Amino acid sequence: NMLRLLIDTLPDFIYVKDTESRFIIANKAVAQFMGAGKPENLQAKTDSSFYPHEMAEKFRADEEKVITTGKPLIGREEYCVSLQGRKAWLLSTKMPLRDTDGKVTGVVGISHDITRQKMLKISLLEANNKLAATLEQLHNTQKEAIRNERLSALGQMANGIAHDFNNALVPIMGFSDLLINNPELLEDKKAALAMIKDINTASKDAAHSVRRLREFYMPSEELEHKSIDVKELIDSTVALTRPRWKEEMEANGATIRITTDISGVSTVSGNESQLREMLTNLLFNSVDAMASGGTISIRVFAINQDAVIEISDSGKGMPDEALKRCFDPFFSTKGTRGSGLGLSLVHGVVRRHGGKISIASEPGKGTKVTVILPVSAPKALKAKAQEQPPEVKQSIASSLRILVIDDEFVTRDFLERTLKFDGHEIVAVESGADGIE
Repeated sequence: NMLRLLIDTLPDFIYVKDTESRFIIANKAVAQFMGAGKPENLQAKTDSSFYPHEMAEKFRADEEKVITTGKPLIGREEYCVSLQGRKAWLLSTKMPLRDTDGKVTGVVGISHDITRQKMLKISLLEANNKLAATLEQLHNTQKEAIRNERLSALGQMANGIAHDFNNALVPIMGFSDLLINNPELLEDKKAALAMIKDINTASKDAAHSVRRLREFYMPSEELEHKSIDVKELIDSTVALTRPRWKEEMEANGATIRITTDISGVSTVSGNESQLREMLTNLLFNSVDAMASGGTISIRVFAINQDAVIEISDSGKGMPDEALKRCFDPFFSTKGTRGSGLGLSLVHGVVRRHGGKISIASEPGKGTKVTVILPVSAPKALKAKAQEQPPEVKQSIASSLRILVIDDEFVTRDFLERTLKFDGHEIVAVESGADGIE
């Protein structure tokens, strides 16, 4: 009576079977789940009377293993479906039942219902999978938005640089047309040489404009850290963004003046392309905040072993709510004119350089961005730089036989003429196949 009271009170499935997997003892929980009603209705019966055939055979195989080996099966998860349609996940332990001589005479089983925990686990796994998919989608969206932000900045600069490029083409096309249509001008060698020098200078200016664009949007695989001249970095960024803050703003009736003050710092360690992108974004933010014009001040100075770059503007400033969220991705105070990723990109660049960034701003009083960067490279980058093999300089023979391959006739003709002028023997072809032949 004590044993029966105990096993019937427990919510777990408790049962004893003989060596043929027939029930000897079972509690109420087992009988009710299997559809037998009362425990006595299970006696001398097997699982095949209450479970689908495949499931009953699996249970029988487990019990035969316990009886044959004398070793228990502990903590096995089992999914059960009775013939009445009841379903449950069980955590089952099956122990060998021995007589006084140690002979195995049956199996004692205890199964704990873990359906609720299992369902929660499955739900959690599904939720995690959905979250992972959402995060992946967000990551892809953010990558695309960052790409669009960069292309937008690139487009703004390209629009202004196209103007500079067209200006450079004027002397190139003008003087070359003049010399072609008036060959008698070539007789005045001094005047002709002056025109050719102007053409050469204009060509270099055009190449410089293109190079500035490439420096801004250099592919990530080309990025490397090195010692960077601070003044040159800031001057080139100011020149690169000039079409936006000067020509475009003046066309809209506003004037923006940029001042620089660099003292105590000559170089910083970092990636020139990324730092230029950082400065470009900060300058564009200041320009956007000064629709009626104003002043942007760039100040660089040293604190301990760090370089401090301060960019201040006399724009409209930001309220506290915007200031607290300004680094959040996709947060923008520009409405449809901004993606909300400019400062997020800047924050990422500063973090990758081991630096710090802070912003101070008040409505009507402008904004000051402070960026702190290390002057010297981190040890890991120094070690990597030291691993680079020394550059080997080789002398060139006075006369070589050189193969020139280029599909553009003008380029091929120029290279052939230049190299021949240096005393080399040239074979020029227009394709790789011709080159191999």
